[in-house]
Amino acid sequence: MITDETLDVKKGDVQSATAEQPRMPGSPEAPAQPAAAAPGTPASPASTAAGSSPAPAAKDQEKSKEVADLKAKIKRAQDDLDLLQREQSLENDRYYSQTDYAHDTAGKAKLDDLKQQVTDKQQELERLKARLAELQPAQSGAASTPPKQ
Repeated sequence: MITDETLDVKKGDVQSATAEQPRMPGSPEAPAQPAAAAPGTPASPASTAAGSSPAPAAKDQEKSKEVADLKAKIKRAQDDLDLLQREQSLENDRYYSQTDYAHDTAGKAKLDDLKQQVTDKQQELERLKARLAELQPAQSGAASTPPKQ
């Protein structure tokens, strides 16, 4: 009979549905980001008491959500770019390994198409990174200014 006591659990084993967040040594323990309120749930009393204008915390939360979305898009674009570059490399090897590659117009067209896709993906990635750079200084500048004493 197998019980929890008889199992040897290692740190890398899956124990819960939430993933462990990697952190740098010396940095404070940061809790996981709170889940967004589901539609139809009442707003917190702090945000409704502020009146008709949204609270500053809500604006910060929106910006942090936008930053998180941008980071996810950047990660996806980097993965897509890596995949396209690998495909381009394979196609390049396949095309130039032929003895009569100069007459393979379809292969050359495919190679040129892949090169264009890689260029487009690189431009998209740079655009996303620039947008993230615009958002992060504004977000970190507001959070890093210490209060006057």
